Amino acid sequence: MSGRSFVVLASASMMAACGLAPSTTASGARGTSSSSISSPVPDSPIPTASGQVAYVNRAGQFTFAAPADWHIQSCEDLGGYAVSTHSGPPPCGRLEYNDAWFIVESPSGDQRQALPPNRGSSFYTGTLTGTTEVTVDGVRGNRYTATVDKDLPLPPPKGTTQIYYVFFNGYRTYAFVYDHFPADPDRSADFDGLVQRTVRFSA
Repeated sequence: MSGRSFVVLASASMMAACGLAPSTTASGARGTSSSSISSPVPDSPIPTASGQVAYVNRAGQFTFAAPADWHIQSCEDLGGYAVSTHSGPPPCGRLEYNDAWFIVESPSGDQRQALPPNRGSSFYTGTLTGTTEVTVDGVRGNRYTATVDKDLPLPPPKGTTQIYYVFFNGYRTYAFVYDHFPADPDRSADFDGLVQRTVRFSA
């Protein structure tokens, strides 16, 4: 895979209303079983009353919600991923999204060495500017920020600011990536809310 490959606000109550609430174990701890999706649902998108769209990716074993105008394409092939590009909804099955501004990928196993801050092959990462530990849906991970400070032959353009979330739940690695291109509106707060409040993992 070359430089760029695969990524991905609603309240927890909205997710619960869509059947996306996380499961709990007998001890009350949040579980990571497929029962966290309470009933079979079609692949995304699923419009909600709040104007958000709930995305269910069974192959990638994740769910999340995002604003409808983000035009996200949720794909079930290649292990499951979701992406939104500047050029419009991309076809599923492509392995390169050089103009993507939002990507989620979910490979099987522990793939953290191929993700920030290790500058692996999955994503282009600019110069790292920060790292914060976060917990989402009971899974600990990291939030990274970076800046593209040089001209590249392919997007993202110089001046792009990046946010990466990387998680490993013992079964799969989840990466959520947002690239704020200089000419775009800043969706950073919405992206952080999407990951921290609506993402659910299952295995």
